[in-house]
Amino acid sequence: MNVATGKDGHPSRLEGPRTPANVRRVLDFWRYGGRWWASEGPRDYYLLELETTVRVNGLAPAMVVEGSSMFPRERVISSLAKYGVEYSEAEETDALRGKLAAFYARRTLTGSPVTLADQAEAAYLLSSSKLAKTTGQVLSVDGGLHEAFLR
Repeated sequence: MNVATGKDGHPSRLEGPRTPANVRRVLDFWRYGGRWWASEGPRDYYLLELETTVRVNGLAPAMVVEGSSMFPRERVISSLAKYGVEYSEAEETDALRGKLAAFYARRTLTGSPVTLADQAEAAYLLSSSKLAKTTGQVLSVDGGLHEAFLR
């Protein structure tokens, strides 16, 4: 835990592994002299009221076929048949997944498959300092799937 101090020497901000928090006010302060026999110096203790800065955002992903365990060979073949996409049983599973991903992509405005990397990039951006003031948003990463547009 990192502690930033204000001009008065009291904690003003705490930064830990999860969420940083500004100190709203110091409720109490005391100093403990330490255990002299263990060569400890005095320690300062605080009871703090915090202003937490929790951000909650979300992703609305498209169908990500690439590398997904949701798409075993049988499901891919079933989906290709359902949508009338030509395929051969002799084709490798990854090739069949590619055909299904391409079919889904053709239904979007961008016309390209949404990948795991696309989803990861969006998640990183939402959690980064570049969007530090963004909260309460759901980011659609679906290539422009018009059926998912707000009405």
